[in-house]
Formats: sequence, C-alpha cells, structure tokens
Amino acid sequence: RYNSAHPPMYLDLRSVLKSVRFRELQRNVNEWDLTRFACEPPQARMRLYHTHWPWVVDVVTHNPAGVTLGELLDGILQSMQTPISHADYWNNEMDERTREEVAAAWAERTVGNPEEQRHGVRRVDYLIGRTILEGIVRGKDGMWEMKLRRV
Repeated sequence: RYNSAHPPMYLDLRSVLKSVRFRELQRNVNEWDLTRFACEPPQARMRLYHTHWPWVVDVVTHNPAGVTLGELLDGILQSMQTPISHADYWNNEMDERTREEVAAAWAERTVGNPEEQRHGVRRVDYLIGRTILEGIVRGKDGMWEMKLRRV
C-alpha cells in the first residue's frame, strides 16, 4: 500500500534492520512484527529491483507459507551490503560522471570509519544517495519495485 505522500515505512539501506520504522506503528518494530507476510497473497519468492540499480534482490523463504517482512528486509539489506567487483565499477554502462557519483556516495557513507573504508564500494553506493526505502510496489514481470528516496 505504497503512497508517496505518506510512505508506509522508513529504512535507511546503509543501516541495520532494527532501525526500520512503519508509519502505522506508534512503537519500535519487534520480532513478531517481522514475522508478518511481506505481501498479500503471500509468495514463496520475491524479486526486487530499482531503476537506478543494476542488480536484483532475490528473497526466497524456507517457510512454505510465504516471505516474511523480516526475510524481505534482511534480504534487501544483505544485498545492499555486498561489496562490488572490479567489473561492476568499470562496466561499459557507467560513464566517468556516474563513477564519480558512486565514489562520492562511498566517501560520504564511510567518512570517519577507516574499517568500513577498507571494505570498499558496496552495492548501496550505486543508489547515489537514494538510500531510504519507503515501500515496495508490484512491478513488471512479477517483480517488485523498491520505492526509494534521497536522504
């Protein structure tokens, strides 16, 4: 039930799962909340994308009833924290300006954190500042589009 004027959730994809907030809840999210199904009707597999991101996120549940919110959000966060390869950074689709924007996003994310700087660029840096997940909507070909905004 995504609505851009009143997004249903807030999760900084540079952060951790426990920082997620839902508009309808007037309290912190707990473990029980994360056991709820991610979509109606429940699905055993969800594939997510964003138009400014070259990868997809595949979330597959071990629960035959369907993917839970916890599994979905954890899968997204794990994918975002994946280090990129040399080929990802120097691919033919990216121009020098885009590489500079990705490098600037990495520098902003890791400022003052030498340990994180040693890990290098991660997939989340390719969002170039669009790191706030506000919801998901049904997209093309049975996939789900992540609705993101800038910090």
